Amino acid sequence: MARRVQEDYLQAIEAAVRRQPEGMTARQISDALEFPPPHRTMQYRIKSLVESKRLIMEGAGRSVRYRVPRVISVAADPVVWHFSVPEPQVEFLPPMSDSGAGIREQVRRPLQARDPVGYDRDFLDRYRPNETFYLSVAEREQLRETGKPNIAEQPAGTYARQILN
Repeated sequence: MARRVQEDYLQAIEAAVRRQPEGMTARQISDALEFPPPHRTMQYRIKSLVESKRLIMEGAGRSVRYRVPRVISVAADPVVWHFSVPEPQVEFLPPMSDSGAGIREQVRRPLQARDPVGYDRDFLDRYRPNETFYLSVAEREQLRETGKPNIAEQPAGTYARQILN
């Protein structure tokens, strides 16, 4: 079970980052703290703040900078409303056929907006694991060939290095 990070440590990191609107590196955050923890502990705490959306990570590798989410205050007469501006989400998806893209859009719709669809109970009852198959032999063979890595005689470790790259 993962340990919970004490809130006062997280608040100290947030306060340090909040003082620098352009963001800070992990090293700069550590230098700004009165009692900086070890490097791995600092990484764990920053990761915890990013996962809980209390800090935003920008960049990659050594150029990673952390900043607090931007907040816009809108004042109405007796009440002050706070709205956070959502960060743009970049999504990297593999190329997809038109029918596949249509299915993806249907699945992304909220449950209430989807058309209810029934299922064939007899089909489910007839299924026997490792005896019957949903896909035909030709479809299964096509998937097997598509998923098979294209590796020939290569020096040891080449395929693993390609995966890491």
